[in-house]
Amino acid sequence: VFGIERACREMVERFWRDAGEGSALARMQATLLHVSREIHPPLTALQARLDELSRRQAPLAPHAREAVLNAAVQNIDQVMRLAAGTEVLARLHTPGMETRAQAFELDTLAQGIVQRFRPQAARLGVDLEVRAQADLPMVDADHDLVAEGLSRLLDYCLRHCPAGTRVRIVLQDAPEGVRAQVRQVEADLASESLYAPPSVPQAKGSDAATGEGLEIAIARRIAELHGGELAVTLAPGLPTSYGFTLPRAPTLNQGPFGP
Repeated sequence: VFGIERACREMVERFWRDAGEGSALARMQATLLHVSREIHPPLTALQARLDELSRRQAPLAPHAREAVLNAAVQNIDQVMRLAAGTEVLARLHTPGMETRAQAFELDTLAQGIVQRFRPQAARLGVDLEVRAQADLPMVDADHDLVAEGLSRLLDYCLRHCPAGTRVRIVLQDAPEGVRAQVRQVEADLASESLYAPPSVPQAKGSDAATGEGLEIAIARRIAELHGGELAVTLAPGLPTSYGFTLPRAPTLNQGPFGP
């Protein structure tokens, strides 16, 4: 337990050394505070369960021992997820971090991500799919980073939505590029329009001052590395959405000297 805690603390310290200034630093401060709050409960629970096993005079019944060990494994998984996410975020903030742009089909990438998350969505009773505009242009972006960002947003939505929710990766062409959104539509909302609702400011309590989950912070940084920002829509009566815009790939007939 203490080894895990020490490793997490070292990653946080490395994160601080690489931190920039201004609003980005404020977001990092809030995110790290959020991670600190998240990481203590599973560590405390894990330590309590291990203490329970070590102090038992008589061996536990097989079913009771299995229950304690399963709970401990879940606590470890949660801590390791937080530790891995912190390391990813630190890497994304490394000075000189650059994207490796290439042309690819965003729809194909999104379909692969959704297939990977379908079992988790099914266990949670969440309807999950990709909705892509017809004839969607290819994007010119870092394939692996975009996959990381969409996966983090999808995982965040799945872990923070009730059964019966519809979660969509929505892809559409926009004036500024190709927009990718992960949208969480409550069961009692009828609208599932492909097009996004009007821009809505973040709800009170969702700004940097309160901190944000690692998944959101990672997706935000990936959007920034592609020259954009993470747009967040949180408003009653509208789908909750997290999205960013990627540059289009040049078409085949548009070389440096024109068509």
